[in-house]
Amino acid sequence: MRIVSVLALLLVLLPTVSQAQFGRGLRELTLSGSGSSSREFDAGSVSATGELGWYYSPRLEFGIRQSFSWSKNEETTFWDGATRLYSDYHFGSGQWRPYLGASFGIAYGKKRDSSEVDTILFAGPEAGLKFYVQPAAFLFVQMEYQFRFRGASELSSNIDDGAYAYSFGAGYNF
Repeated sequence: MRIVSVLALLLVLLPTVSQAQFGRGLRELTLSGSGSSSREFDAGSVSATGELGWYYSPRLEFGIRQSFSWSKNEETTFWDGATRLYSDYHFGSGQWRPYLGASFGIAYGKKRDSSEVDTILFAGPEAGLKFYVQPAAFLFVQMEYQFRFRGASELSSNIDDGAYAYSFGAGYNF
C-alpha cells in the first residue's frame, strides 16, 4: 500500500514539474488496445493502455501510463493492471520520431478464485517510434523490457528474468 501512496504522490507532483509547459500545448495523450477470443467465443481477453505525458522540453517527456487487461477461460476469470511513470527522450523533429526512455511502476492483479490482489514493482528501458500523420496526431509502436521485483534486494537478480511488452496505438499532442 505504501508503494501505491508514493506513486499517487508522484502523479500529483508531475504537473508541477512541467507546469511551465502547459500553456504551450506540449501535452500528449495516447491510447492503444487489443483483444482476442477462441473460435467459440467462450474464452478471450481484452486490454487497453492510456498515457498522459508532459514535455519538459521539446525532446524530453515525462508521464504516467495506465494499462488494464481482463481474461476469461473455461476455468477462471482474472484481471490485471499496471500503473507506471515514464520518461522518454525524442530524437528529431520530422515526421518519424524515434525515442528512448525508461519506466517504473507497479503491477497488480486478481483471479476470480482469490480475494487478494497481488502486487509487484517493475522497471526497465523502453524504445519506440512515432509517425506523425498530421502535425499533432501520430501512430506509434513501442517496446518495453520489464523486470519485476518486490524490493531493492531483488533488483540485480531479476534483471535477466524480465519480459517484453509491445504496444501499437495512436496519440495526439495538445
